[in-house]
Amino acid sequence: MLLTVALIVVVSILPGFVLARILDASSDPFRKILLAPALGLLIIYGINGLLLLLNIWSVFFTSLCLLIINLASMSHIKSTSDGKLSPWRILESAMKDNLNSLSDKEIGDEVAAQKWIQANRVNWKTIIAFIICFSVLLIPMIQDLPFGVDWIGFSVLSGQAGLTGSLALTGTNLGYWTYPPAYPALSAFIASVLDLDSAIAVFELGHYSLFAIMLGIWGAMDRNGAGVESIFAMVLGLGIFAKTFDSGYPTVASLLGLVVGLLVLLRQTSTDVKYHTRAFVIAVVCVALIHPTGAIYLGLLMLSHIIIGLTTNESIGNSVRKILIISSILLLAAAAIALFILAPRMLESAVFAEYGWQGGRPLMFYNGLLLIFGMLAAYRLRNNIEGRILTIWIGLLWLLTGIHLIEGFDKLPILSLLSYTLYSMSIHAFHIPLAALVALWLSPTTNLRIE
Repeated sequence: MLLTVALIVVVSILPGFVLARILDASSDPFRKILLAPALGLLIIYGINGLLLLLNIWSVFFTSLCLLIINLASMSHIKSTSDGKLSPWRILESAMKDNLNSLSDKEIGDEVAAQKWIQANRVNWKTIIAFIICFSVLLIPMIQDLPFGVDWIGFSVLSGQAGLTGSLALTGTNLGYWTYPPAYPALSAFIASVLDLDSAIAVFELGHYSLFAIMLGIWGAMDRNGAGVESIFAMVLGLGIFAKTFDSGYPTVASLLGLVVGLLVLLRQTSTDVKYHTRAFVIAVVCVALIHPTGAIYLGLLMLSHIIIGLTTNESIGNSVRKILIISSILLLAAAAIALFILAPRMLESAVFAEYGWQGGRPLMFYNGLLLIFGMLAAYRLRNNIEGRILTIWIGLLWLLTGIHLIEGFDKLPILSLLSYTLYSMSIHAFHIPLAALVALWLSPTTNLRIE
């Protein structure tokens, strides 16, 4: 496990640090440390998945691409900007007190708010939160085999990717394999470089992904003054922990995109930063290459942000408008692929509901306590913009569980495809949104916007 963690950190930490620097210019080194593993892991998932999708994946070529992106990241870190500063560099300089005067009042307010939040972190809470996060890395060290059976299929795919550079299964297997490529590709890379069995690589990558997600959510919510509270809130639910222990690794890994979503869409400044648009689009693409569920959840977070902008006095900045337009194009492209390529393969399949209605008893079982706290938090934060964004997001997710109420319906293959994509969403769809909402309520150091 330690070798797997070391390899992932070596190839991903610099790109993750650069993304953290751009997406959250007001962050201090501590928050960048929290964000870098999740953002870097998301990038290397995307690189591996894209190469495998294009049928050009190999250990050598993947290593070359990772080397190039790390060299580019190193160059970006060392570079100094001449002439006009970009908005994120202005904010970064202001946080370091390198600007003598701030002509933009919003930037000045942002700097003051973030410095106050960073100065009011509580050390003992931070220590406990780190213990909780690092505990998820202990499982692969004390457990020989994962729970569940999905890891068997992932191991076969990873082994096939390592041998042939594709997910094509030969022999007696007939038909199409439509599973997203990023997870098998990255686990195959780890297995090949470290000379590990593919099952071990799949197992260890899955638990590291959960670890990176927890750190990333901590970092994203720390921007709103609710970092450690988000970790404390996460332990109130079983959701993504149960999904990880049940070897649903790609589904959990796709939640990495929510780190970017919370950073970009749950902001306390209306400063338009074009890099946010690019980062959000990259996140959507990388997440879709891991598993489509994460992309769906990220899209609904985007939709909740737009709904708030249309129904309140909160303005939608130009960067968010660009995100909306580009994301709409990506979603339409994904819908076209699903409708014309993937759905026809489900002609003989009916709508599937593994655990029954996903918005009912299964939701209460896996996230019941967190749901109760979330309802209280939604009421207490009903006048705050951030609270309402998260509440609407959770509501949209719950409406999406209605697909499972028509179990057995076989007339529209696209509905069958959607139900298979969202199966077991009662476990993994609500955990992070509810935890983020509860964290904002529990934290004594938030700086939320009043409607």
